[in-house]
Amino acid sequence: LQASVPVAEPEKLLPILDRLWEIGIPHVTLLASSNTEPAHLIRAVERAEDLGMIAGVRGRASDLRGGTLLADLAQAGVDHITFLYASTDAAMHDTLCGAGDHAAAIEVLTWLEKNQICAVAEVPLVQTTLNDLDDAIEALMPMGADNISFVAYVTTDADLAEQDGVFVADAMPQVATTVEEAAEMFNARFIWNPPVQRIPDQPLIAQVQAGPRCSGDVAVRVDTDGSVIPPRGPYQSAGNLLQDTWESIWDHEVFRIYRERVEAPTRCNICPGLSICAADCPREPAGWAQSTQ
Repeated sequence: LQASVPVAEPEKLLPILDRLWEIGIPHVTLLASSNTEPAHLIRAVERAEDLGMIAGVRGRASDLRGGTLLADLAQAGVDHITFLYASTDAAMHDTLCGAGDHAAAIEVLTWLEKNQICAVAEVPLVQTTLNDLDDAIEALMPMGADNISFVAYVTTDADLAEQDGVFVADAMPQVATTVEEAAEMFNARFIWNPPVQRIPDQPLIAQVQAGPRCSGDVAVRVDTDGSVIPPRGPYQSAGNLLQDTWESIWDHEVFRIYRERVEAPTRCNICPGLSICAADCPREPAGWAQSTQ
């Protein structure tokens, strides 16, 4: 239903958008970064809207609030903007998202609410942000961010988990329980992204800013060279969107393995009823979104 695509030059990105529409994927989320050229992002939103697609943007608030970018995106027809929101504590947020980003997030959210553009807050889940979760959701809701995207950062290395404050596999049921109870208490709409495996040789702040591979299990990742990556498992291409048929991509071994995982029964007596378990067991590393390298 959706593709997440890093922003690139129009000559690279526009053919990907055209091809997504051609094969029947109606929704694109454009992944912005600190290096994104605003004109490229605006042009991509314009093309997506011209095609009839739902067009969203995901990025740090610090990278979206500069100059007239938000107004230009609104003029281009952007449908939703996803931005990082880690904590009500500005210092804690900025530790994960970059200096000054908490103030930028409040500014962006206020602007989106005023201009009636759908806001989605992406909450990176680590030990410190989980402890502040109730306060974070309670703060976001009155400002118009009642759509919340959660992404947990996890590892199989207990020492790395202690060092970075990320979660080990066995902690995930309790993490999910805490999140889902908080979302229910505040009546927030929420989406689970597949847990992201911590990359040991990359700073946590860089991994959090890069965010999830794509927007949940109804999406795919399409890189700027056309490579199509499933939401979970190793970062392996199932084919090239610009060169291969969609049927051959969908039937590729990479997607076959992915489908076998998400279609298999994953409910158990340990944590029955959790929404996150509907696609895959959050304690199982094979179902995490693994390294982008």
